[in-house]
Amino acid sequence: MEGQELQEYRQPLTAVEVRAQVNLIQEVMGAVMKKDLHYGTIPGTQKPTLYKPGSEKLLSTFRISIQPEVEDLSFGGDVIRYRVTCKAYDSRGNFLGAGIGECSTDEEKYKWRGIVCDAEWNATPEDQRRLKFYRNGNQVKQIRTNPADLANTVLKMAKKRAQIDVTLTVTAASDIFDQDIEDLSPEVREAIVGENGAGRKEPSTVTRKSQSGGQQEGNGKIQPAQLRAIYPMLKKLGVTEDQKHVFCAKALGIKGLKSLNDLTPEQGKELIQKLMSSEPAIEPEPTTGELMDMVTPDDIRDIFTGAGYAEDQILSKIGTILQEPPKKTIEEYSDQALKDVAAWMQENESA
Repeated sequence: MEGQELQEYRQPLTAVEVRAQVNLIQEVMGAVMKKDLHYGTIPGTQKPTLYKPGSEKLLSTFRISIQPEVEDLSFGGDVIRYRVTCKAYDSRGNFLGAGIGECSTDEEKYKWRGIVCDAEWNATPEDQRRLKFYRNGNQVKQIRTNPADLANTVLKMAKKRAQIDVTLTVTAASDIFDQDIEDLSPEVREAIVGENGAGRKEPSTVTRKSQSGGQQEGNGKIQPAQLRAIYPMLKKLGVTEDQKHVFCAKALGIKGLKSLNDLTPEQGKELIQKLMSSEPAIEPEPTTGELMDMVTPDDIRDIFTGAGYAEDQILSKIGTILQEPPKKTIEEYSDQALKDVAAWMQENESA
């Protein structure tokens, strides 16, 4: 009986069930997930990138548990390297799939750090220090990190990469999200995006005239799940009821849109993608909650201390994150810079 139940459970999904799963992911994105926290859009890419908190939301949605398995690939030397395999299981304990991720202290962002002072630079052997140059002409003195100080950090990063990989695999969300783009250095990211993103052309599609006079793709009406995802996103962007048709028509580059119900499923999908990367149409007044989200210098100290950094390492790490020479005190940084640092730490070095 047990084998029969397992066999029945593993029968292939129907096209309707697959579509429903994609719709559910889009609904979760519109109603629960927040841009720059659960996912983000990297300039030049065509899809948003899934972050660790976003993968946790999707795993929770589909009631999927993961079991990480760690391989230590360091093999001595001055490089620490981990490979993590995350295996996914459904609520019945059935194996769904696996994801893999690696990280090492030899990666650019972990291999080097900014100096604490010039005396540290002068005391460091020449083969353990370098000048890091930036496009704006700035240069920063950097020295090699101590791999042992970053062992826990790279282990967590390997697990995060494996977790996102298995999330995209077992939920079939790879057509919605990219992966790992945010982990790359700006130079490498730009090279990859330049090859695979900016120069890429969208496949041609057959269009037809809608009753409202606009161009529409494919056949059929927009899916109810897409509408349920779109309306909260419009509200979040500050688009009022009487503005939504004009706003959406402009986003899609069509004319004469009288109702969102006239859109096709393909247009609905395109609209959702565009709304996720849109700025608010009306700048809202800051709420109490938003004011409480202000990041203070003490908050930054707590974040770095919790991540295992010593007090004298914080400023140099902030300089590395912002890709600029470090300031003398945390208090000299702007509110936005502190928010950027806090967001980076949350995404890259959170537990």
